Amino acid sequence: RRLLVVRFGLLAFAVGVVAAVAWWLVAAGPLTSSLAGVLPLRLQPVSSDQFGGFVLSITIGVAGIALTLPAGIILALARRSDLPVIKMLAVMFIEFIRGVPLITLLFVASLLLNYFLPPGTNFDIILRVIIMVTLFASAYMAEVIRGGLAALPKGQYEAADALGLDYWKAQRLIILPQALKISIPGIVSTFIGMFK
Repeated sequence: RRLLVVRFGLLAFAVGVVAAVAWWLVAAGPLTSSLAGVLPLRLQPVSSDQFGGFVLSITIGVAGIALTLPAGIILALARRSDLPVIKMLAVMFIEFIRGVPLITLLFVASLLLNYFLPPGTNFDIILRVIIMVTLFASAYMAEVIRGGLAALPKGQYEAADALGLDYWKAQRLIILPQALKISIPGIVSTFIGMFK
């Protein structure tokens, strides 16, 4: 890519992406197999039911953190929506999740979820825990972000209207960047609590 970027510009980026994909799809597998036959250098795979301690905390924490912020933003915007059905559903979800202890939700994910799924469906236990932790933390994240949205002066909304921006552009370009900046301490606190 570096050799081609001077002469071809954006085409060099495309060639770099194609080369990386071709490497992973075509050459990496056979090369890894031949090297593993000569000298085994890899770690033994560990199934998820054997996870424990730090690996389990990191897995659940990082996955939860990555999924919680977008879900929290969507729930906060839904709770502030002008559409009554969307607002009511968001309020019901947030208040229900915040009113139920996490351990209860984890028991539901662990024991009762299989009763509500079609026969033969089986989720990995860690995936179930990640889903429930994400739902739990996203309800709290929604309240943190809603606080940031409420702290934003009304003039910012009026400025977005004056510029002629539609709802989504106003949220993406003006409202959410400022609201998320205001909410950073609460967001970080929620992430730390979720990791703990």
